[in-house]
Amino acid sequence: MRSVRTGASLCVVAFLLLAGTPCASGQSQRMRAVRPPVQRSSEERIDAALAAGQIDSETALLYKVFAAFGDCRLPASLAGDAGPLMDSMIIAEVRARFSQLSAATKATLQPFLLAPGVHGSWVELESNCYNRRFAKGSLGVEVTPTVDWITISAENAKATVRYRKDRPEDAGRAQVMKQALDRSWTKLTGFFQTEPVEDTGAEFGDLGDGRIDIYLTPIEEPGQRETVGGVFHSAGCGSSTGYITMNTALPDSDLDDRLRIAHELTHAITASFGGGACDDYRWLTEATGVWGEHFVYPEIFTRRGASSFLSDPNLPLETRNGIHEYGAYLFLFFLELGLPQPSLIRLIWENSKQADSLVNIDGVLNAEQWGGFQKVWPMFVRYNWNQEPVDDYHRWDPLPTAFALTARETLNTKINSDEKSAEAVDSPKQPLHHLSAQYFRLRPFMNGSSVLFLNGWTFKADKNAVDIDFQPVAYTSVPLDDSKKTDTIQVEALEKVNGKWTKHVNASHWTDKSFVAYCRDRSDERLEELVIIVSNSEFRDRNKTYEPGQYPLVLFESNIACGEWQGVAQMDWNWDEGALLTQKAVNLSWKRVSAEAAQMPYKNGTAVLGYDFVASGTIAWSGHGAVEPPCCTASGDGTVDAAQKSLMTTFNFLPIGSSLYRRYSGAAGATPPPMVPVSCQCDPPVTEPPIPLFTWWVATTEDEQRPLIGNDGKMMQGQIGTVLKFTWNFTASGPQ
Repeated sequence: MRSVRTGASLCVVAFLLLAGTPCASGQSQRMRAVRPPVQRSSEERIDAALAAGQIDSETALLYKVFAAFGDCRLPASLAGDAGPLMDSMIIAEVRARFSQLSAATKATLQPFLLAPGVHGSWVELESNCYNRRFAKGSLGVEVTPTVDWITISAENAKATVRYRKDRPEDAGRAQVMKQALDRSWTKLTGFFQTEPVEDTGAEFGDLGDGRIDIYLTPIEEPGQRETVGGVFHSAGCGSSTGYITMNTALPDSDLDDRLRIAHELTHAITASFGGGACDDYRWLTEATGVWGEHFVYPEIFTRRGASSFLSDPNLPLETRNGIHEYGAYLFLFFLELGLPQPSLIRLIWENSKQADSLVNIDGVLNAEQWGGFQKVWPMFVRYNWNQEPVDDYHRWDPLPTAFALTARETLNTKINSDEKSAEAVDSPKQPLHHLSAQYFRLRPFMNGSSVLFLNGWTFKADKNAVDIDFQPVAYTSVPLDDSKKTDTIQVEALEKVNGKWTKHVNASHWTDKSFVAYCRDRSDERLEELVIIVSNSEFRDRNKTYEPGQYPLVLFESNIACGEWQGVAQMDWNWDEGALLTQKAVNLSWKRVSAEAAQMPYKNGTAVLGYDFVASGTIAWSGHGAVEPPCCTASGDGTVDAAQKSLMTTFNFLPIGSSLYRRYSGAAGATPPPMVPVSCQCDPPVTEPPIPLFTWWVATTEDEQRPLIGNDGKMMQGQIGTVLKFTWNFTASGPQ
């Protein structure tokens, strides 16, 4: 794990849909994981040369052995970049392929199949970089004099520590490793309920006691090449014994010797189950090794590989690139402390004879009633967010320094704004791989009142004209085609509302939600931050990826108020004969019908419009004056309930450019309507029916267009008509 410097002068701000609040000077900040500089291991360079046809498969195998054992015959062009190569399982591969190799390659590799304590092993080769640095005489000699060893037996462990007589400076480290062996052996064999396979092979330098041997010897490589730390060299793929080398050319300060012992002993134990050295379990072997470091030594654990793992959440779980597999310990960390069921780790290894490591894990999770990857994977990637409100890794990790790593956010956002509304559309550049995730951090970027989130991952999100007056373009969402549907994609949301995060164990599951709307005028919907986590629990088809549609994620924000509107409305009906009939709102307010956004059907899905409101208050009506015929007079007064027949719709969520963008419509009346009595003094006598007042408010314009909401989003006012005139003036109330 590569460190990242922090300080009061450095403020790391996650990339948002729009830049967030700058950090205060001196304020403690939790960093998101940042991709470390691109570095390439020897194995990657050798594989690239093989793929390019520059070397054949047998030569590639040979070069990987040279890289792992510090042999200077590795071409400099294929040497890895500086930095520790934490482990290698190349000898298991050599043993598996040995019978198919040429006689010359077999002869070259033979010393590498012997433990350092056996005469003629790789530690005595002149081509060994350490030996070459100190070699005397001709460089043509094949071996240096035999290396002699000092042996220390562990007290509680069935293992020995051996260091070279010609390196007395390693004696102190040997004692530290011996003590680490005793602690690691007790804890790890107790957890896994098994011990490493006994060392009984002559090629491993067996001392006749069946103990696992740990050899301390320098393994150097030329220049600034990567350096092997510790390695468990397995006898083969399957339940097998082996020996451990600890590279004393690597300072203890680079990686604590106690952690290296815990790591390699974990390898020796998992090798006893049968799958540890097999190719498909190599990632899990390293992940379990790092988990073993934490299990034995939580107080000095270094979180090895976590930064790389979290910085690339779109890499599949089982990815091996020289560092990601170490960070995959977080998955085991989660199984142990998140579910929590530590025994799952042991059960997975007990079933490791299943050739496919992912099928094995899914089977164990199902057998233990956790629902397989489909249920567990979304939970795990949520924990990997590793910042508010997800703080579990910090609570589980007892180190005095904060676990300041967070999952990298995946955003490629386009923003369209006219200062009254803004639309952010995310378009990922890469598909979602199996057993991976993408994270999206969203914040309202103009402090507006109305916010709409559109889910284009598990629905088809788009913009389309809808079949109402003026055919406005609206955000639409329809179910995916059958060919696109999958149960492996999950969408979850973490919400910060009115200063408080929802507890992440209660994360909102939005896989089945096509959209979610917030009215930030209300305290219980005052969205401040939104984290969207999209995960893919696919594991059977490792070549299968998932790509969302044109609009994977949309966040639309408007300054149009949505909480409550208050004001006055009046109808004036002037008769030629002189009568004036009026209706006037008294203490009028408009309140939302529902917290759900107003919507309408679109195809087999939905179009989102805005919010519906109903009125409350009292409408005072009156009618006085002459009417037709002139010998008749209207006269009457009364009140009606404003809520009887009222509806107003504000188009908060129509996109910029839509024909009804920032408009509203509405009408209100009473059922039955007020009836103004009419009395007549005519000759001959006539009887006229009362005059009904059907409507007390209509929102439209002279050209039948819908009126506009004010630029500040907080005012609706208008007037239409002359003989029959409607006037109104509504103002948004403050935050609620």
